[in-house]
Amino acid sequence: SGRKKLNQYTRYGTVLLTAVQGYFLAAGLESLSAANGISAVVEPGLMFRIVATISLVGGTLFLMWLGEQIDEFGIGNGISFIIMAGIVSRFPDAIYELIKTAGLELGGARGTMGVESMVVLIFLFLAVVVGVVLISQGQRRIPTQSAKHVRGRKVYGGTRQYLPLRVNQAGVMPIIFASSLLMF
Repeated sequence: SGRKKLNQYTRYGTVLLTAVQGYFLAAGLESLSAANGISAVVEPGLMFRIVATISLVGGTLFLMWLGEQIDEFGIGNGISFIIMAGIVSRFPDAIYELIKTAGLELGGARGTMGVESMVVLIFLFLAVVVGVVLISQGQRRIPTQSAKHVRGRKVYGGTRQYLPLRVNQAGVMPIIFASSLLMF
């Protein structure tokens, strides 16, 4: 019951945070205009801000519901899947930008990235992926010894087993928060 109450408060907090963030996002869109003077919002005003805020809150509630459905039907941690999909969806653009700014000569021309920088970047990317997988899947095996017991003439038990204790109990959430902080 405590977990249900905490989840309920989390939902309320999410709606409140989304409403505030949505309002300020709508206000920011109203002030955004292109270089040629065309505004991003056709009819700015209070009604636009209200409609945009309601739309953003509705989208957030839908994503929360979708994450809970993924959790409920045992596919995995639903919100983590949705956040991971958002992160992975940016990979093609990031790779395109990287290739676009890359030069094929050593040292790279001014404003481009050289071959050695690309090799170091690929190596660091692979090292981070390997590290994340090792920490996420890693476990410490704690040995346990069960007691022997005698039933009639037979001796049972006395076996040595291991208790798997995960290195990272929080799963992928620290990784997701770290990537969010790095993007900020």
